[in-house]
Amino acid sequence: MAKWLSNWRRAWRTEPVTLGSPLPLPVARERLRAGRTTFWQALRSGAGGYRVIGRVGERSVSLAAVRAGAQNSWRPELRGRLEPAETGSRLVGSIGWSPFVRIFSTVWLCGAGAAFVGLLAVGLDRALHGEVSPALAACLVPLGFMASFVGITVLGVRWGRADEAYLRSWLADRLRTAGHVVPPRPAGGVPAGPVRIRPSHPDGRQPSPGS
Repeated sequence: MAKWLSNWRRAWRTEPVTLGSPLPLPVARERLRAGRTTFWQALRSGAGGYRVIGRVGERSVSLAAVRAGAQNSWRPELRGRLEPAETGSRLVGSIGWSPFVRIFSTVWLCGAGAAFVGLLAVGLDRALHGEVSPALAACLVPLGFMASFVGITVLGVRWGRADEAYLRSWLADRLRTAGHVVPPRPAGGVPAGPVRIRPSHPDGRQPSPGS
């Protein structure tokens, strides 16, 4: 139980993220845009695996990784901005619950907590006056809602760890330099390169190196 509560409290915090990239800012932005999709496209996708959804604006970025066929309202989301850097560009932001999930969770817990305290206070007040009130039994209902909500969010956080790991690796892959082909090295150790063929003189003699 204590471990569950610890994981649940940790989920409310956001973790800072800073990813540097050698790519110029416009190129890094386009690479992120080309790799992500919309929520509805990911929902209609029948293939397995992950999809990255969200928005990539001129500076602001909001992305999340979702698994095909699985919905997790408490999945972690990246919210940040792209900015130029001395060596290219960088992505600065944080990963955590979306603002909507935070607001919804706060309202739900505060409402259930207020109902529990109110019913408990009424039940205790009636009990002090020698009356039996159903409020004491009714206060267990919001308490059960609160416990169930905490349990669901903890499960969502556990499932979201894999989503966060995929999102981080996807971002690192998208922001690194595109792969290029390195020419093979010959046996002598000199890098292979373009070969220049010097034209010969009409009489068949090869020109000197300085000519």
